[in-house]
Amino acid sequence: MRIRAKDSVNAAKRTAPGVLLIAQIVLLVALFRYLYILNYIIYPAALPLEGSWMTYVYLAYCLPMSLLVIDAMIGITSSRPDAWAKVVRTATLMLLSNIAYTILNLMGYGSLAIYASTLYVGSSTAIVVVIAMLTVMFLPSVRKFYTPVMQEVPPIKDWLKLVVYIPLFDAESYRFVSKEELAEELSESEPE
Repeated sequence: MRIRAKDSVNAAKRTAPGVLLIAQIVLLVALFRYLYILNYIIYPAALPLEGSWMTYVYLAYCLPMSLLVIDAMIGITSSRPDAWAKVVRTATLMLLSNIAYTILNLMGYGSLAIYASTLYVGSSTAIVVVIAMLTVMFLPSVRKFYTPVMQEVPPIKDWLKLVVYIPLFDAESYRFVSKEELAEELSESEPE
């Protein structure tokens, strides 16, 4: 699946499926969660943790996850396949981290799981919510929304390859493009 400038222009005319709102809300809550944790890291006296080393662990976890969530939120309605991949990758990392929180809780590190949860919502609840978000992202209507115009919806294995092979952060995707540059890209990509 190759992403072209013409596809992104045609994609701007499409509307997102209503069910995609669930994924947007989950990402918003996740961002709130990471900002909530970072707020406690700023005030170490309020930490319910035994040592300050956990402050660095949570800082090393929350900052990159916040960036991933923001990156996924920015592109979720763009109908570009790489945006779909970023949302699914972020949700997968959220799922794995919440499973780790649950395991820590079962091992007796309950304060870690409570500290990492949003407003004391358990990590088990977060696991269910993230699985629901992943289910939404794999719905046929959502995958069709992210498929470039005039193409068939690829099978799920191709979508999973997209998740693995698209880089986390691509400097090219954050480049501002003038109208003239966009018109030039479009004229180059049109068949002759």
